[in-house]
Formats: sequence, C-alpha cells, structure tokens
Amino acid sequence: MFKIFKNKIIFAYFISLTVLFLLSALFVNFIFKKESIKKQIDNLKDTAAILKTIEKDKLKSETRSFKESNIRLNLIDEKGRVIFDSELKEEETKNLESHLKRPEILKALKEGEGYDIRLSATVRKKLIYYARHLPEKKLIIRLSAPYESFDKTVKETQKKVLIYLGVLFLLMGFIGMRIIKLIFEPLEEIIFASKQFSKGDFDYRIPIKSDGEVKKLAQTLNKMAEEIKKNIYEMENYNKLFSMLFDNMKEAIAIFDSDLKLAYANSHFLKIFNQDAKNISNKSLTEISMNIVFSDTVKKSKNEKKNVEKELSIEGIYYLLSCLYIKTKKEIIISVLYNIDKQKKLDDMKKDFIANFSHEIKTPLTVIKTNIETVKNPNISEKDKEYFLSATEKNIQRMENIIKDIISLNYIETDPPIILKEINLNDFVSDIINQFEPKIKEKNISLNMQIPNDLKILTDEELFKKIIINLIDNAIKYNRENGFVNIIYNKEYSKLSFENSGIIIPKEYLNRIFERFFTIDKSHSRNIGGTGLGLSIAKHAAEKLGIKIYAQSDSKTNSFHLILPQ
Repeated sequence: MFKIFKNKIIFAYFISLTVLFLLSALFVNFIFKKESIKKQIDNLKDTAAILKTIEKDKLKSETRSFKESNIRLNLIDEKGRVIFDSELKEEETKNLESHLKRPEILKALKEGEGYDIRLSATVRKKLIYYARHLPEKKLIIRLSAPYESFDKTVKETQKKVLIYLGVLFLLMGFIGMRIIKLIFEPLEEIIFASKQFSKGDFDYRIPIKSDGEVKKLAQTLNKMAEEIKKNIYEMENYNKLFSMLFDNMKEAIAIFDSDLKLAYANSHFLKIFNQDAKNISNKSLTEISMNIVFSDTVKKSKNEKKNVEKELSIEGIYYLLSCLYIKTKKEIIISVLYNIDKQKKLDDMKKDFIANFSHEIKTPLTVIKTNIETVKNPNISEKDKEYFLSATEKNIQRMENIIKDIISLNYIETDPPIILKEINLNDFVSDIINQFEPKIKEKNISLNMQIPNDLKILTDEELFKKIIINLIDNAIKYNRENGFVNIIYNKEYSKLSFENSGIIIPKEYLNRIFERFFTIDKSHSRNIGGTGLGLSIAKHAAEKLGIKIYAQSDSKTNSFHLILPQ
C-alpha cells in the first residue's frame, strides 16, 4: 500500500514537472518571439525616425546603404502610390499597384504609424513592415526587413532555451527523486517496523538516520515497541503464573464471555469434559458439554446476573458447580467445579452404614429379646432353655464381633500414625495362621504357604496384621469342607496372593466385596459368624500402607492379591 502511495507521488511529481516544462517552453517561446518582433519593429521605428528628417531626394540616394543593412525602403504618397522602392528600379516602381489598402499603410494614415508581418507579393518573401506617415511632407515612409533571417535567429535562440529547460527538467527530476527518496526512506523504515511489530517482533528497532519530525516519530515508535515488549513480558509472566495457579488447583475452572463462549479453562476442566486445549477457545456451551445441568446453571447465572450453585454428576462423579457472575466492562461467568464425589459417597456410605448397622444389630437384638422372653417361661424344658440360651450367646457374640470390627475400621479411618518396622514375612504370616489352627482342622482345610524364609518387608506391623488376619479369616470362614488355602509370594511382581476353594465370587461382585456390610449371601454369612466388615477393614488398612489390594475369581478358585511396595 505504501509503495503504491510512493509511486503515485513520483508520478504526480513528474506529471507536474512535465506540465511545468511545457508551459514554460510555450511561455518563453511566446514572450521571446513577441519581444523579438517588438525589438525588430523598434529598430525599424528608430530608422524611420532618422529618415523622416532627411529630404526625399536624399533618401533615394541611400539605396545602397539600405541594401547593406538588409532593410527595404519604400516612399509612398498619401494616395498609396509607390514613389520609391530601394529594391526596384524606377521604371519597375511605376508598375506597382496602389499600397493604400496595405494594413500598415492604413494604420499609419489613421494613427501615424503601423506595422504588419506578411508575405510580400513583390519579392515573394515574408517581411516585417513598418510604416510612418509624414503629413508635412504628404509622404509615408515604409521600412521592411526579411522575416526569414529574423525567424531563424528566433528559432536558434528558442532551441537553446528548450535545451536549457530540458537540462533543468532532468536536473529537477533527479533532485526531486532524491528528495522523495530522502523523505520516504525513513517512512519505509517506519512502515517496515510497524509490520514487524504487527507480527509480534518487538525486538526490532527503527534505525534513526533523519532529523526533525520523522526522527521524533521513529524514537516514539521505538520507545512504544520497548514498552509493549515489557508489558507483553509482564503479561506472559502473569499469564504463566495465572495458568500455573489455576492448573494446580484441585477445582475445575472455566471462564465464559458475555456470549457464553469459553475464554479460558484450566487442565482439570479440560480433563473432566475431555477437551483438547488447542481447540477449546471460543467454543460454545453445547460444544463443550452435553450436560444439561451444567449448561442450564451457567445460563441461569448469566441471565439472572447472580451467583448460582448446583450439584451435578458427570460420568458418575459428583461435583458442586458454582457459577460466579462478574460485571466489569464486559460480562463474564466463572464456573468452578468442586469435586464432592468423595464427600458425597462418604455421606451415602454413612447412610448405608447406619442402615446396615441398624439392620445387622436389630436382627440379633430381636433374637436375643425373643429368646430371653422364651427362657423366662416357667413351662419351658431344660433342653429348650439350653438351646435358646446357646442361640442368645451366639447372637451376642455376633454383636460383639460387629462392634469390634466397627471400632477397628474407625481406628484405621482416623489416620493413626504409621510406625514402619522391618518384619520377616514368612514368620509373620505363620504366627497368624497358628491362631486359625482350630478352624483349619475343624473344616479339614489344606493350607499351603510359599513365602521365602528370608523375605523381609518394611511396614506398620499393627495395620499389616489386620490385613493378613482378615484375608486368612475370610479364606477359612467362607471355604468348603476339605477345601484348600494357598498363600503364595511372587517375587517378580512383589505380590502376596491368598487363594481358596470357597464359594465362587461372581465377577460382577469382585469390586463390591470390599464395601462395608456387603456379603453375597447374608444368611450364610450370619450363620458362620461373618460381620461383612472384614474385607473392608483389609482394604482400608492396605490403602493406608500404600498396598494395592484386589480380588479375582474363576470357576474353581477365589484369590485376593496384595501388591506390596518395592
């Protein structure tokens, strides 16, 4: 664009210069010719002024001198008859026609003098005529000079003038181009710099070669670039700090503009809504999420111009959505998603726990109450009394076991201090197995343990003991008669496995068996003294020690695995 403007200036300059040259040439030509004719006529006029004082007869005798000066002399009477012609003989003069109607003669008779330029009918040449009337002599003096020699001189002089003007034209063109270059060169530098600035290159500086206003402009632009670079650097630092701050927050944060287009989102928000950071800018609500609750809450905050909160679930995870309406120069909505899944599920777990606990306690209490009322009956036999007392004792024991397990579970959840101690895994597990020896013999269970004798691990002895006790108790309690229990250590994966031949756990329950009070067959669990809390205790203790615990099953075997820390 600037180059086109520069070319226009150059074009306009040369057009103006050419027009000026042509006008100057025409003006000089016209003035010079006019002045030259005037000068020639003045010469003739001066000559005529001298001749008027000479007697007519003496004038005729000056023919030779007129020929030498290349001037033709005519003496004409007032009737237009030629009396004398310096170019003709006397007999030839008599045959000339009347000159009364010649323009210069008519004007001389009327005004005293006159002149004209025309082709002479007598000598067949273009002449300049000057006539002067001498009333006292009743005579007209007419002088003429050849126009050809005069015209040649004029043309030669005009040619020299044109050459001079041409040289002047070229010189002015060269000087003009230099001036234009000197003017536009710094402007081109400034425009180039502005292009660099528009590309974001604020390190570029305009080289200052000129003075005056252009220099001030260049200095101003350089200073502006420096300030912009400084501000961009500060803004980038603030943006980095802002991004780091928001990306490291646990909450998912997004900022929407007045058109509800996404202006910013931190990494947690992008992860929740499965969005790519590169293509997120200016996306609408529906492009970001199909979650109706999320969209409606953001819209409500914008439309009602107030802060709005709402609970919602995204892919099975509970969040509290808080939309903050902010009005500055523009409207913005800041949406913050707080992960309340753990708290929500904990609340649900507490509700389930209270309901399950109430149910588990209510049943033995009801049995105990009924049995006591039955025993109090005086008509009951000793045998029945013994049966009901035995049943009462069994339910009391179950209640005691439930309370012990709840206390144990609560102890783990209160974040007890972890005291790490090196233990021999083989000896540690063997000591616990010895506690279950009566139950193992009672069911005639075959127990096989494959743990290296010298294997030592670093762990909290009390919490690790709860894990092993509950896994062995579970393997024996829910096992069949004449079944097996295998305890195997895999060195490659640092995995301790507990396999048993008990009731096969359905695949769909493998993740739920670690829940509190969850049992596949509640009636069977009660009959064998199960509380439904053993595996939950094992899982919570494992999590505290950084041990991964999970269950597997096939058509013949259940297995529980512990991935021990390396």
